[in-house]
Amino acid sequence: MPGISLWLRLRDMVNLSWQIIFFRNFNEQNNSKTVIIDLGGSYKKLSALYPDTAYITYQEGQSLGINPFLIQGEITSKKVEELTLFVQTHYRRDKVASQKESTALKKIIEHYYLSKQKDGDSYFSFLDFIDFVEKSKDKLLFDLEIDTEYFDLREFLFLLSDFRKNGLYDFSLSGR
Repeated sequence: MPGISLWLRLRDMVNLSWQIIFFRNFNEQNNSKTVIIDLGGSYKKLSALYPDTAYITYQEGQSLGINPFLIQGEITSKKVEELTLFVQTHYRRDKVASQKESTALKKIIEHYYLSKQKDGDSYFSFLDFIDFVEKSKDKLLFDLEIDTEYFDLREFLFLLSDFRKNGLYDFSLSGR
């Protein structure tokens, strides 16, 4: 079936062309550094066109080797903001978090760091954060003066259960 093979190659070339155009426009408009996490090797050539692009290949079942929760020194408000967006991306996949929910999450993230540092623990990760919330769930919102109307811990833990130990994605962001 030479016609189908040719059509598939043409389709792939058109898709790649649109991806390159989008990628170039996005980078130029946002003056940003791009990280590509490639699941099948199809973006390797594209990333070679942009030397400032960080290119990470993904092997199924292995950690990506990145840990956005890792910090040196004290937690800053900028880092809390970044982590809040990171967690919301995984937690609120289907909708945008409310301002109340974002504020509650910022308080929880900051509390996570301060509590672990107080205990002399310097290892931080997304999985560890979720475990911390699970272990603290009975008194976390009360201690931080967060109304249960603003943040639903049960929903949070349920939606992020895929990233916990033995979850579907427990290997992906372990950072170890």
